[in-house]
Amino acid sequence: MKKILIILITIYGNSLLYSQFHYPYSQTIDSIDYYFGKIFKDPYRWLEKIQDDEVKKWFNDQAELTNSISNKISGKKELVEEWQSLEKYKSTYYFNINTSSDYIIYQKKEPSISNTNLYIKKKSSNTEEILIDTKMAIDTSLGFTFESTIMSYDGKKAVLSFLKNGTEVSLLKILNIETKTILKDSIYPSFGNSVRWSHDNNSFIYVLLPTDDNTSSDFLSGTKTKLHHVGDNLLKDKVYCSITDYPELKITSDRRPGGEITYYSPNYIFAYANNDDGIILSYYAPKVELNKAHISWKSLSKKANELIGIDYKNDKVFAISKKNAKNYKLIATTLANPNWEKAEIISNEKSDLILEDFKFCKDYILITYSNGINNRVFKYNFKTKKNNEVKLPLNGTASIECIDKNSNEVYLTIASWIMPPTEYKLNVNTDEFIISDFNKAAEYPKEYLNIVVEEIEIKGHDGAMIPLTILYKADLKKDGTAICYMDSYGGYGYSMKPTFSYKRNSLIKKDVVVAIPHVRGGGEKGEEWYKGGFKNTKPNSWKDFNSCAEYLIQIKYTSAKKIIAHSGSLGGILVAGAINEKPNLYGAAISGSGVLNSLRMEKMPNGSYLTGELGTIKDSAECIALEKMDGLFQISKTSKYPSVICYIGMNDPRVSPWQSAKFIAALQNLANQSKPFLLNVDFNGGHGPSSKMYAEQLSIAQWQCGHPDFQLK
Repeated sequence: MKKILIILITIYGNSLLYSQFHYPYSQTIDSIDYYFGKIFKDPYRWLEKIQDDEVKKWFNDQAELTNSISNKISGKKELVEEWQSLEKYKSTYYFNINTSSDYIIYQKKEPSISNTNLYIKKKSSNTEEILIDTKMAIDTSLGFTFESTIMSYDGKKAVLSFLKNGTEVSLLKILNIETKTILKDSIYPSFGNSVRWSHDNNSFIYVLLPTDDNTSSDFLSGTKTKLHHVGDNLLKDKVYCSITDYPELKITSDRRPGGEITYYSPNYIFAYANNDDGIILSYYAPKVELNKAHISWKSLSKKANELIGIDYKNDKVFAISKKNAKNYKLIATTLANPNWEKAEIISNEKSDLILEDFKFCKDYILITYSNGINNRVFKYNFKTKKNNEVKLPLNGTASIECIDKNSNEVYLTIASWIMPPTEYKLNVNTDEFIISDFNKAAEYPKEYLNIVVEEIEIKGHDGAMIPLTILYKADLKKDGTAICYMDSYGGYGYSMKPTFSYKRNSLIKKDVVVAIPHVRGGGEKGEEWYKGGFKNTKPNSWKDFNSCAEYLIQIKYTSAKKIIAHSGSLGGILVAGAINEKPNLYGAAISGSGVLNSLRMEKMPNGSYLTGELGTIKDSAECIALEKMDGLFQISKTSKYPSVICYIGMNDPRVSPWQSAKFIAALQNLANQSKPFLLNVDFNGGHGPSSKMYAEQLSIAQWQCGHPDFQLK
């Protein structure tokens, strides 16, 4: 009787909430596009004008609604507190490590301190000192945070990059390392990660943005890579590379030009023009051209060469090629006479492994491969030209950093689903691993580590075998009662690699099953797998996701209506496609900064750069593909949808916040729906949510799926 009473109270509480549930008014205004003879109605286009007062009010009202609901859910506060308590187990984090002949400078983040400072220590000593207190370098009230350090090759100067509130727009300052003073030079707005010092150690290239307004159509369209000499007036900075100043390069508007100067190839300078298709178009010139008013660039690689990764050492250029190699190969050619058709094979394609990355050290190239999930590492000896495998101490995702390329000591970090990142120092000559002198592995309580990992393959809708990773507690009852959190992506050939997340593992501790479908569009099985969820084959991404959901239900890891679908950015297409096609599988869906209106994608400041991955409305076949993957356009008026929570950061430069706003407005205006459709708004945020906002999304989703810890108060 008591159980029945609790159920009745829960039903009454939910019905009371919905009976009093009033969404902010979302008007519909006739807007129509015609593409290749077909009409596309777009009644929520008014939400694209995010600077209008009416639209600002709408976003504020949506945020207040979501906050009012999340504040009524038990478990949210406890989840945030749990994550905060786990922060203390983190070790000190060292990053942006730069080295000179005499000393090392690096950023250091203590678990209990919000900001990071810049430190220096001599190579011959373990004693460190603060090189600069970053709070003293800039007025933090202006909304800037310290982002990165790029040190000159002689170790006497460094460019400090300060990032503005979620915008990915940077302010650049110059530090004199010897005197520990900030120089007068100040560059804004810039992309901070674009800085490269020149060989003279007194000048560097950077990308100048035409505006810091990342909602403007001009935000990325007129970028210029420029050369700045320390101490000069910025007006004297010459253009190193751009679309308008170098028309002879014929760089199209869907590509973003940039530059590369490297100490390890001292006789040349480089430029490139890339977009999200991954293909690198590159250019080169002798170093002496840097002193000329207009650089005479020569083509180094074209689209037909199909290069997807490139780096330079001495008088050679090395690249990952996918031409006639579905699992990729590493090749090289000379800069004196580049010829990719007759390139030297450094590491040929492997039938059972996918080439992912390569890094140089003094006498070797370290080449990272993947079996679809876990990494293996090989070393290529420049002298003997032999490849040998480096036996890793652990299985998982391996990442390599060669801090000093004049040395054969490198840092290698390995992480897995159940193991925090462990950093080693590797002597490449001897293959000897020792624990790093920088980052130490965090030690979390055993209940966050005692997790079962299953890595299997299941049959998809068309017979394709889809890799699926399943994580759960050892004592989980496989009776269909558990909630399942499904997380995937499916784009750009990015693989869902093993990573440790105490936030994810905190859900597993609460009897939630976590599933990671390795869907098509990712890179788990090489080029064919990537192209299997690309442009007109994009539906395979969400169909694979749905096939994995159906498998998890069939094997009783979970049940229908107990699954949370999650993805973000380009993965918004996957989430929307999954719930549009099979809404009955899911109890909730979370989209973070998602692409949900692909037919209008090219109207975003960043939109033209996505066309290489998704297609363009200017091509009839690609326009049809964009229609199929448009989550907003595919909403069904007859379907019963699960709850949907969309996160947006109003400063997001990658995916405009109106993409999610239009999707939520359309769902809220549907008739006969019983689930909430909510917009989680961060007015100072960018492309990813804060921990607090992520906890809000998870809490609402868990409540909708019936988790006992997350219920209405």
